[in-house]
Amino acid sequence: MSDRLLTQKELKTKFNCKDTKLYEILKLESFPLPFRLEGLATHQYSEKEIDAWIEKQKVNRISRVRLI
Repeated sequence: MSDRLLTQKELKTKFNCKDTKLYEILKLESFPLPFRLEGLATHQYSEKEIDAWIEKQKVNRISRVRLI
């Protein structure tokens, strides 16, 4: 199975957010780090890593709800 590469513009679409919020998310220590492919000017993000991060956020949300 291939791993689709996402740009920051595609991340904004995936998260349905504007630049400011995306930059807040990108600064989180837990967020997957980008990389550059030789010959491309933009950072790329692994969609598999992003999806795994989203799933982890869901699990953390459920854990916090149970504590309340």
